[in-house]
Amino acid sequence: MAFTFLAWKNLSVAFTGVAGAPVTVLPWGNHFALFATDASGVVSCAGGDPQNGLMGPWAPMSDGFTGVPGGPVTVLPWGNHFALFATDADGVVSCAGGDPQNGLMGPWAPMSDGFTGVPGGPVTVLPWGNHFALFATDADGVVSCAGGDPQNGLMGPWAPMSDGFTGVPGGPVTVLPWGNHFALFATDASGVVSCAGGDPQNGLMGPWARVSEDFSGPPGAAVAAIPWAGAFAVCAVDNTGSVRAASGDPQNNLSGWMPASGLTAKPGSAATIVPIGTGVGLFAVDTAGAVFATRGGVRVMTTFTPGRHGWHFDNEFVNQLLGGLITTHGLCGGMAYSSLDYYFNGIPIPTHRKGDFGDRNLGCPPDGRLRSMIYNRLIDSFKDNFDKWSCVYPDLDAAVGAALGLVFGDGLIGGLVGAAGGWVYGELHEAFACPGGGTAGMTRQEPMPRSVS
Repeated sequence: MAFTFLAWKNLSVAFTGVAGAPVTVLPWGNHFALFATDASGVVSCAGGDPQNGLMGPWAPMSDGFTGVPGGPVTVLPWGNHFALFATDADGVVSCAGGDPQNGLMGPWAPMSDGFTGVPGGPVTVLPWGNHFALFATDADGVVSCAGGDPQNGLMGPWAPMSDGFTGVPGGPVTVLPWGNHFALFATDASGVVSCAGGDPQNGLMGPWARVSEDFSGPPGAAVAAIPWAGAFAVCAVDNTGSVRAASGDPQNNLSGWMPASGLTAKPGSAATIVPIGTGVGLFAVDTAGAVFATRGGVRVMTTFTPGRHGWHFDNEFVNQLLGGLITTHGLCGGMAYSSLDYYFNGIPIPTHRKGDFGDRNLGCPPDGRLRSMIYNRLIDSFKDNFDKWSCVYPDLDAAVGAALGLVFGDGLIGGLVGAAGGWVYGELHEAFACPGGGTAGMTRQEPMPRSVS
């Protein structure tokens, strides 16, 4: 279903902002409450909605607070009002309570005991019992946290939560609830994404862990995260401008960072991730300023275990082609496809092992029906995936072998990894690697091809 939109309404009466600066918006009765910092560093608010426009002009809510022009303001519901948090022009974190109708409940109050931030630096705030948990990166690149609220101030001074992590001064920290604690995600000063768990009362559960394999971003780059599938899904824009996503948690690490190909964004720029059904949606702005979106999911997994469902002899096939002019080794694709034939049809795979055919050194007869079946399924695997395989062949002889769906093992091509219908089965291929790969070494769940006859 495609979106349709009404005409844009100007919601800026009595407010002059900084181009591209953030606006924080929360539900407020039948309308919305808007909060932003104007071009002179004054925090202001207004009420309204896209259909009816503003309920009245923007009003300043900056008594006792001078911010950075366009600086971010973090706002959360707080009883019948809102709690506002921001870092002022001196790097002091402050807070206040109020709403667009009644204004401030009192002047802004500093909440920066033990913390010196970067002027206008972002502050991440989450509900924490009857209070709030605050997280930010100080002027030295140290991630710190504190607990408190606008009425009672801090519960205690800010405490560092940066064991094993050195960030960029004022860099953003993404924080989400995680059981009785919080999960923290950030990019350090060397462009490595790391994560940790903890809370303001107990500190870190352990040092920050690097979760940046396959990912390198600009120092301090934004990392977006959402709860997903019992853990978290995260996304960020790497050094090349590629939007990448991964999943996991601080305790069990993250999966590989997979690129959402086809878009180039500004390296390190913010991307947004949202849950969509069983998958996720990604939103990002490209280098030309256009907003793009995509969606995706995880690889389909099965309970296939090569040690149980795969062949019980090694891939030691020798193939003579063109009257013996060419010798190739292995039928890895055929072993993978044929073992899946049995699996998907619910039929136990034959239990033949090396030595069952009269020769203790023979795994599978070279001229029998079993070998023919495996060979034919190899050809099928090649036909199914011809447009998805990518290999470099050093000479014409290797190319001839590839055209027949075979893999050379004489030091030219060590293995051929395929993708069937969009699901990678390269990990399964390892069980039948050419030459001589068996199935005993693999016990984890494996991604499977989409269609195997």
